[in-house]
Amino acid sequence: DGVSFGESEPNLTEEARNTIKTAYSSLVHLLENLVFIFIGMGFFSYNQPYEKLTPFFVISMMIIIPMGRLFGIFVCSLIVNWMRNEVLMDNKRLIFLWFVGIRGAMAFALAISTITDFPTCGNIFVLISLIFMTFTIIYSSFLIYYAIDKCGIQEENNSFKDKENGYLV
Repeated sequence: DGVSFGESEPNLTEEARNTIKTAYSSLVHLLENLVFIFIGMGFFSYNQPYEKLTPFFVISMMIIIPMGRLFGIFVCSLIVNWMRNEVLMDNKRLIFLWFVGIRGAMAFALAISTITDFPTCGNIFVLISLIFMTFTIIYSSFLIYYAIDKCGIQEENNSFKDKENGYLV
């Protein structure tokens, strides 16, 4: 919204700002629900190999996947920060980037492609991705506002700010 709306905001009336805010919010909720529907359908639409999963395997993947993402974010941002002279990413923003990006709509899309790319184990990738996404969607939904506060992510001059609690809508 910052790129598409931020530059034109001063030229819009209050009514136009509210209309854009409502349309943008509706579109975001619609698309997010669509992703959740696809994830939910994934549990039942494919021949899932539930019998091949052990509790140890699931728990180890619940640890390995977030650690791999954390490593990737910190290594990539270290390289990017090394190339920049200003506007460096601090550790709080990197942790927040790790936290919010771990929900996994992209992981689901990649996991679906493993069914054809790796016929012998592709369904296991899909099932692990579905279990991981379901778990992270549930816990991140409860902790997102806490993470915003702890990482100091709130924007000061944002017209899309909810006046009651100060969080981005």
